[in-house]
Amino acid sequence: MSSANSYVSRLVIMWKQARLPWRQQIFVGSDLYGNEYYESNRLINGRKKRTVEMKEKKPLGEYNSDSLPVQWQSWLRHTRHEPPTAEVFSLD
Repeated sequence: MSSANSYVSRLVIMWKQARLPWRQQIFVGSDLYGNEYYESNRLINGRKKRTVEMKEKKPLGEYNSDSLPVQWQSWLRHTRHEPPTAEVFSLD
């Protein structure tokens, strides 16, 4: 990857992670499959809404629970408070 592409991708990630008051969704991270995870400023039942934007767009009925890593599933369901980091996925 060239340094220009690397710089632009870092800027895009910084922009998605910016916690500006008018932003509805804040980028939290992505998994190894390219899915992106967001947390909303809106509270639902006292908790922030968490969503995933799938890399592959399919009809809703074709998704299954195996298409997301377990660590991200637990974060989406609020059983994990902090989003998973890259260290979680390392095999060292």
